Amino acid sequence: MTESTRTLNRWTPTRKAAVVLDLLRGGEAAELARSHGLSQAQLFLWRDRFLEGGQAALRTRRGQVELDRDRPGAGAGAQGGPAHPGE
Repeated sequence: MTESTRTLNRWTPTRKAAVVLDLLRGGEAAELARSHGLSQAQLFLWRDRFLEGGQAALRTRRGQVELDRDRPGAGAGAQGGPAHPGE
């Protein structure tokens, strides 16, 4: 197996998530990156993608973010339907 193939196979989504969670729990970015053979830029890219994916996981089955219902002014219009009947 070539070096690039080993590198590609080494980082499963589960392993990436574990490193990102270490960072989010207060781990030092420089130390985490160094200990895992990553650049800090790569670590921060994984963190950003992880957080974006986390937001998607909070969506309801209808595709709406649950927190939208709790937002001030989020009436019927925020649910995708008209704010007032007949609109």
